[in-house]
Amino acid sequence: IGSIITPFMLGVCLGAVASGNLPTEPYLGGSFYDYFVSPWLQRFPMMIGALTLLLCAFLSSLYLTPRAHNEELKQDFRHRALGFAILIALAAFITLYAAKSDALLIYKQLLTQTWSLGFQIIISLVSVSVFVALLLKQDLLAKLAGMTQAVCLIGGWALAQFPYLIVDSHTILQSAASPSILIPVLITLAIGSVVLVPSFAWLYWIFRD
Repeated sequence: IGSIITPFMLGVCLGAVASGNLPTEPYLGGSFYDYFVSPWLQRFPMMIGALTLLLCAFLSSLYLTPRAHNEELKQDFRHRALGFAILIALAAFITLYAAKSDALLIYKQLLTQTWSLGFQIIISLVSVSVFVALLLKQDLLAKLAGMTQAVCLIGGWALAQFPYLIVDSHTILQSAASPSILIPVLITLAIGSVVLVPSFAWLYWIFRD
């Protein structure tokens, strides 16, 4: 249940931020539903939530395929990955349609910018390569292609929303802290990463099987 709710709600939050429908004024009373609930229950945030959930399930299938210990289980995961890939394609088209009315900036950016056509071609080729790799039982290639597809989807969303952190409200530069805060934080993160990154690498290595 947690594995379903978490990615879905993450997608809903991202969709609400990208829609430009979040309240920008302090809550001064009035309808609690309209202020705190309604912006998250629009079609676009719901579809982004579904798309995020499907993407996580798709990647899980791809990652588990090469780790399965028998061919029957591998084939089961391949079928699941293929099914989720088809659902992702359908959800992406429905989400784009919902964006036309609920997230106009995202819709226009994905279809009218100079990078839009190249992005659509690249993600289409990567998606096809996932299908081909799964059908040919090239599990490692399918995994890499699936990772690339996920990165392309996230990258496309980031490009479409740029320069906004919250669409029509806060840009990235407006929301950034001052250099006097950012520089010490970055230094602290760099020092902490020296310990954290090897620890995570060791953890994943131990539990790789």
